Amino acid sequence: MKHPQNQYPFIKTLAWTNMPARYLPNYHVQNFSKEGLHGFHITDITKESVLKPGDYLEISNSQLSYAYSKEEFKDYKIKDIDFDSNGTLSHGQKVSPQLQRILNEVQAELKSHSDRPPINLQWIYNWYFKIMT
Repeated sequence: MKHPQNQYPFIKTLAWTNMPARYLPNYHVQNFSKEGLHGFHITDITKESVLKPGDYLEISNSQLSYAYSKEEFKDYKIKDIDFDSNGTLSHGQKVSPQLQRILNEVQAELKSHSDRPPINLQWIYNWYFKIMT
């Protein structure tokens, strides 16, 4: 199913579940979680030398942060892009074509390396309604 151009569905899942590192082999995936009644879960995706040598990228469940170096990242000299709870770019966000390309690449890599469900529910739905009509 196609999604809107400025929506990245994988963003919201970063707050729900552990992401296996094999889903994004070209990135560093780090899962943080705490069990218990008020437990939390966060997955961070990071990569160095994304657009140019030495730059740094971090994607979390609510934003993408980009800096020209890891030192600038640590000093908060970063470009932030915020997402709403559906993984859609927050209203009015200006995103460079290079960062949009990176988001699309992450999404494509995640889709190509993630496990497929054992049953294709869309196929069953289509088959059922074809018989019924």
